[in-house]
This record gives sequence, structure tokens and C-alpha cells, in this order.
Amino acid sequence: MNVYSDEGTVRDLLSKKDPKLLKEYIDSGKIRIEGVGIGNQIKIALAKIFGILSDFYF
Repeated sequence: MNVYSDEGTVRDLLSKKDPKLLKEYIDSGKIRIEGVGIGNQIKIALAKIFGILSDFYF
């Protein structure tokens, strides 16, 4: 799994320690997660689908 971001985003995330902020950064593209290999790509895709579904119910 590869995770891409800039230093400012990571520092902001670590200083605030807010799990909702992580999701916001992923949704906005400030943090990009890519699976390496077919198994990890499927895991990332499923996690994104569950994240979208959880937004509707919670």
C-alpha cells in the first residue's frame, strides 16, 4: 500500500488527532492511498465503498 501526501497535511493530521479529518483529507485528495498488487487494490476499493455507504447511514 502506498500513501501520498505533503508534509503540512501530515503534520496537521498528527497535531489534531481527529479521525474525521483523515477521511476529509482522503476525500479532498490531500491524502491519496493506492493498493500495490491486485489484492490490495481490491481492499482499497472495498474500503472506499464502505466509507461512502457509512456516510449515508451515520
